[in-house]
Amino acid sequence: MRYKVYLDELEEESNELVKYSNEKINPKINELKTLFDDVIWAGKGYNTFINGYNQKIKYLEKAGNNIELLAKYLTNAEKDYREVNGKIVNSWNDFVDEISGDSDGL
Repeated sequence: MRYKVYLDELEEESNELVKYSNEKINPKINELKTLFDDVIWAGKGYNTFINGYNQKIKYLEKAGNNIELLAKYLTNAEKDYREVNGKIVNSWNDFVDEISGDSDGL
């Protein structure tokens, strides 16, 4: 099985995912977080409801953070791959240069 990774696209899409998380997802979670700040609840059940609601908000915040972490991981993976690939190319070129130099003396 063969896979092809387009590094430029990976970097661009990772950056877009971080941007989307910061500009679209996080503000919506913050809106939901403050939704009940101005609600006056008369009667029983408020504490149970708000505790459950806050647990769901924490879950959403964690999910949003995980999306951003994944995007940053992909960005780092792309950079690490480029670095390692560059070292391999340089090593190969050094090897070819060494062989080419030795073959002149044969």
